[in-house]
Amino acid sequence: MAMWLKKRSRILPMSPVSPLPPPPVPEMQQQNGDNIYSLSTRHDHKKAKLQEVVATTCQIRSWNEMDHDILVMIMNKLVKSLGWRTLDDNTMYFCKPWLLALLDALFPPGTTLDLHSYDKFPPDSYCNRARGRYFFLLHLALGPFRPQNHHTKVLFGELPVDFFPWEYFGSRLPLVRSISFPTTSIDQFFVVGALLPWRNLEEVCCNDTIVKCLAKFCKRIHSLTLFGRISSPTASLIAENFPALKRLVISSCVLSVNALPTILNGQKKLEYLDTSHCFCVDEKHLYKKQVRAKEWKEEIYVKAAKNIKIHLQCARENCPPCSHLYR
Repeated sequence: MAMWLKKRSRILPMSPVSPLPPPPVPEMQQQNGDNIYSLSTRHDHKKAKLQEVVATTCQIRSWNEMDHDILVMIMNKLVKSLGWRTLDDNTMYFCKPWLLALLDALFPPGTTLDLHSYDKFPPDSYCNRARGRYFFLLHLALGPFRPQNHHTKVLFGELPVDFFPWEYFGSRLPLVRSISFPTTSIDQFFVVGALLPWRNLEEVCCNDTIVKCLAKFCKRIHSLTLFGRISSPTASLIAENFPALKRLVISSCVLSVNALPTILNGQKKLEYLDTSHCFCVDEKHLYKKQVRAKEWKEEIYVKAAKNIKIHLQCARENCPPCSHLYR
């Protein structure tokens, strides 16, 4: 019995206890640690990239340092290749040197203001915005960017410009002495605002629709080029006004029968007359699309040869461009 108790009281050997594994890290906490590491490395990468850009920028020339003539050449090529698409916001407002170069490309500085670039905008609704920007650039060219304008000659293209800012245009160009209006008809109501400062015009090329305004405001015109249809009232305006007129070009015009005799009776100082490719019709048929030309009276040639030094004319019935009008 005692032996059994002794055996039972024997201390059993302790088995080695393995250490408990560390508690598992939550997945969210591990991702946050990775994000913190990635953000820090990304920040260092951006900082290094920024320092590299700053170091490189010091070696790049600014647009303000580029030669203006080179920029103008670039803009000229853009205008020729892209046309009205050149007038987008990226070109106009990229920087001031670009804007100045675009102004010089569209409106070259000098004594002649050539606006033939306006013809690059076709007359449809899609280009209305571009035409508005064109007028805005013209406003800048004649205003704050060129405070002193020395233009003495203005050349328009073929497209109509009824809503052109004529009054502002005339006030900014008081030195204009020669102007070529658009070949299309213009309402005289729009042009009056510009003719008030242009009372000293000397050379004019225009449509017959604004002869009345010219006769009223411009008395110093010595060279007049007309295109369109010259009626008897228009001929009377030419004969009674323009006391300094010495050169008259009415080539390719449609004349009423009495238009040219009326002009020659009133203008005694004419030295140069160009009537090539123009023809006469009856007054009542003047504005018809298809008319037959009448033969010229011999007295017209005699009177022209007597008072005029140079008279240019075509062969009339034997002229290839005019022969079909006499058939």
